[in-house]
Amino acid sequence: MNTLTVLAPLSSWLVMMYLGAQAKAQAGHPAARQGPAFYGVHYVAPLLVILLMHRFGLVELSHSLGLALCVLAGTGTSAVPWALRDGASAAAISARLAVGAMVALVTLPLVALAFAAPEDALQRLGITALVMAGVMWLPWQLGRFATAKGWLSPRGLSMLGKAATLSVVALIVLVAWRELPRLPEQPGLLAACLVLVMVQGMGGALLDARTGLATTAVIRNLTLATVVIVTSSSAADAMTALAAFGTLMYLGVWPTSQLASLLLRRVGVGATGQARPED
Repeated sequence: MNTLTVLAPLSSWLVMMYLGAQAKAQAGHPAARQGPAFYGVHYVAPLLVILLMHRFGLVELSHSLGLALCVLAGTGTSAVPWALRDGASAAAISARLAVGAMVALVTLPLVALAFAAPEDALQRLGITALVMAGVMWLPWQLGRFATAKGWLSPRGLSMLGKAATLSVVALIVLVAWRELPRLPEQPGLLAACLVLVMVQGMGGALLDARTGLATTAVIRNLTLATVVIVTSSSAADAMTALAAFGTLMYLGVWPTSQLASLLLRRVGVGATGQARPED
């Protein structure tokens, strides 16, 4: 056991408890009811890009695994400051995070199954499913229960949110410190991550320019991706892909936000001060 194997699930617990505590506000929000366009932009298009890059030999299998985990892990909590800056409401952001978490709960064990060796595929599926339930579903339900019982005051909820944010930042720093020195040796991987971030950024801007949620398509939940990787010894090489994607992911936030603003100006919305549909 090392620092990463402790910090990754701890961070997930804090984040999911915080989201669960706000579940009442999330449930009825429009951002919690997504159509085909949302899933196409956030999941289908990025996964097709990864598949094509692997098919043409641009990324290794282990790196494909890492990138697929990043995509399927849903929106990351570090998207919150950018989305608020772009005009999204707190309820819309919470609902978007919750949708991504629920997709991750179902899909991440399936990815672990797809990339596992045939002889231990079912075992890997079971272990990953149990881990996801333990670090996602359980704290989510605990957060909801604590809110229903009145155990969390507004101050306590605020402190939980701050602790969740700090844990995410600490996890990002730890992964970066361990994996970034390896990236200069992986120019092909960096190029692949750049393409992936560009696809996500353009899709997010086109889909959510009006709602302020455009950057949620770019910033993914690296905490959950890390949890899956650290529970599988055969997926250790995927961590380098996670670090490469995470680096370019944050660099892609500003262009995505600017593109969304440009699209808003083109249709005469945003600068006029009109209310956004998600507010």
